[in-house]
Amino acid sequence: MNANIDDAKRNALTNKLLNIILKLQEIIDELVFDDNDDNPTSDKKNNIKMVVIYNAEIYFAKLDKPKSPRYRNDVESWSVQIRTKSRVVKRDWRKKGLRVFSKISMHDNEEYYFANIRRHAVRSNGTPNEPVIVVDHNANPLDTTIIGNGSIGNIQIQMHNCHEEQKSLVALQITKLIPYEKKVDFPKVELIF
Repeated sequence: MNANIDDAKRNALTNKLLNIILKLQEIIDELVFDDNDDNPTSDKKNNIKMVVIYNAEIYFAKLDKPKSPRYRNDVESWSVQIRTKSRVVKRDWRKKGLRVFSKISMHDNEEYYFANIRRHAVRSNGTPNEPVIVVDHNANPLDTTIIGNGSIGNIQIQMHNCHEEQKSLVALQITKLIPYEKKVDFPKVELIF
């Protein structure tokens, strides 16, 4: 029975943390738009919305420092891939504005759905962007290099209503950590000279 109480407390803390992050982002957006906008009655800040994705599988977390994508000539960014096998969750992600793709897993031959989310290291105006906030289930800062594939977490994404293609990863809370282990797939061989 204590496990259920701990889960309830964990969920309550998770919700409080996400609400705090949302409020902080609103304050930051307000400050940014107030400083850069000549018109104080501008409706720019209403074009931004926050979306939270709950209990997603995390893959390829590149959150320790911004990296350049190999497949295209683009700016450095922090990135993560989220996955699910549920069609209901896939539909929910699409309703929230994510571009969701499907693929067949080579491990179990089952279809899964995924979305890639990133945050550019530099904003369009040339100023540096803040890193992605990464915390554990107790809302304590988490070392981003230990997040392994298959970890479960909640993801906060900032979306611009006027440009649905503009999405930015804001925060990540790991609720179930699978530690990253560097594996060597080569068998040991004796070198002969």
